[in-house]
Amino acid sequence: MTTYFSINLDSVHLWCVNLSDFFSQEGCFFQLLQPDEQLRAERLPVEAKQRFVLARGFLRKILSLYTGQDPLQLAFFYSDKGKPFLKNNPIDIQFNVSHSENLALYGFTLKKPIGVDIQKKYPMINMKIAERFFNAEELRLLKKSASEMQSDVFYVLWTQKEAQVKASGVGIFGQSSNTAWTIQTYPVHEAYAAAFATLAPVSQIISYRWDVDGYLYE
Repeated sequence: MTTYFSINLDSVHLWCVNLSDFFSQEGCFFQLLQPDEQLRAERLPVEAKQRFVLARGFLRKILSLYTGQDPLQLAFFYSDKGKPFLKNNPIDIQFNVSHSENLALYGFTLKKPIGVDIQKKYPMINMKIAERFFNAEELRLLKKSASEMQSDVFYVLWTQKEAQVKASGVGIFGQSSNTAWTIQTYPVHEAYAAAFATLAPVSQIISYRWDVDGYLYE
């Protein structure tokens, strides 16, 4: 089968999609999903269903560019934490997806885990959440930040932590300090914070954006 994208062992490919650009195509994307995905979608509220269908449909479309497989034929299995993996995967491409409001972020690596996280930023933060989940150094950094910067700092720290959790496949309290992770903030939009995490080393980060005119290298 024809593949259109290749990825190196030390590379990270990041794709961003504004799902709202494709709301009118929800029906077409729904047809790309497997029955279990369609059933899951049907159980969601209207707006959540719309975003889920488009986010999962784009995952299939992007994976097909790397694997050469028909998006309809791609099949997934899931870890006990719910992380999806590709079944027929001879090149061992790894991936992760996150979406917040209408922006979706996809990360891809070869033969090593990846996690991504994206969050819409809000001016008010919940310090109790920070005190529960952040370590001492993260809390110190957050609390010493100027009040007008605390929201930005909170979301940078949170997305980095979430990305690492999703890459490792363990809970937020199960992280090992002995693993050599590359964790990096990724700029997507001024109103959002985003990050990715994968095993070191990373020598190349390539960004793509898929809009109504197709996919673009950034």
